[in-house]
Amino acid sequence: MSAQFSSKHHYIPKFLIKKFADEKGKVWVYNKEKKRFDKDPKSPAGVFYELNRNTFDLNGTTSDIIEKRYSKIETMLSPVLTRVLQSQTLNGTDLTWLIYLASLMKWRVPAQDDGVRKMLRSIDVQALGLKIVPEDKKLTATQQQLDEINQLDIVIELKRLLLTVQPLTEEAVIEDLFDNSFICNHHNQPALIGDTMLIEEAVSDKLGNFILPLSCDKTLICNNGISKTVPNEYFTAWKDIAVFHMSEKLVACRNKAHLQNVIEHYKMLEQMGKTHLVQEIVFRLLDPDALEDILKL
Repeated sequence: MSAQFSSKHHYIPKFLIKKFADEKGKVWVYNKEKKRFDKDPKSPAGVFYELNRNTFDLNGTTSDIIEKRYSKIETMLSPVLTRVLQSQTLNGTDLTWLIYLASLMKWRVPAQDDGVRKMLRSIDVQALGLKIVPEDKKLTATQQQLDEINQLDIVIELKRLLLTVQPLTEEAVIEDLFDNSFICNHHNQPALIGDTMLIEEAVSDKLGNFILPLSCDKTLICNNGISKTVPNEYFTAWKDIAVFHMSEKLVACRNKAHLQNVIEHYKMLEQMGKTHLVQEIVFRLLDPDALEDILKL
């Protein structure tokens, strides 16, 4: 593979990881499978990536075109996130980009690999807004040829990338997301970031109610039917527990002691057999009248 190809393909963008890092730009990483911390804190370049994750064969040639597309998307998203975090305000354009970031974090992560690839094998690329045509306009592709193209690994990953855009193509969906989205401030807490970032109220192929941590002290929330505030003081702690719960393998934090504290609380939930309630609890905490009901769970 030539030097022009990248090899570290981040499924959590480095610009997002940086928002959770300490003053030295590092995070402590905990491996859930091995049940241990890495010896030293890592830079954003050294965590939440897989080697050649988006490298594929294209007509006998090695191609990282999918990774390059993700890189272009990240180049557009990074300044938006920085601007929103600094200004603490949202305009329509910035909210659109943040909703897209949420969709990206829904579909791009390893936890979705098996399910999304199985789903996309049965979806024609044209259904996602891209038409396949022969390079020679005088030729017409047969259905068999189109079916074969749709099953190529690189095309399936292209369909995954197109899937992330879908919420922005449906006017009713984007209006609903707009109406119910807001940013919650946590006063510079040492928040967790994990290999599965998007906390969803319900498993769906659509983007519905969700919680997406954006930085150590800010979270994007979309939740239908509540005021655009977080009235419950316990939300921040449970949000971190939810990130730990959702993540398959790696979680990270700028503060090792805080991450260790989350791990200990999660172990207690495991002992009580209540980890399955984590997502329900964190969304209930968005309701100012929910605490009494939660204590009964």
